[in-house]
Amino acid sequence: AVKSVRHISSAPVRILDAPEILDDYYLNLMSWGSTNVLAIALSQTLYLWDASTSSIKELMSLDGPDDYISSVSWIQQGGSHIAVGIASN
Repeated sequence: AVKSVRHISSAPVRILDAPEILDDYYLNLMSWGSTNVLAIALSQTLYLWDASTSSIKELMSLDGPDDYISSVSWIQQGGSHIAVGIASN
């Protein structure tokens, strides 16, 4: 059997600039959906980045000064629904 060799580039294709991402091991702040859309929570705001068009949308933003998004997850069955967990200090 012939073993195929796959080249993995050491240079990034895209760089995610996430200046307000919370640094907490227990938070789940990114989720990649089956429709090729990345959901990312930056502090109080949830953004959607479409990988096929490179467009960015602000989906929601929290108003409370101590509120933050603690978890995001796309539905596993391939839909366009997303679950968002919210926490307060």
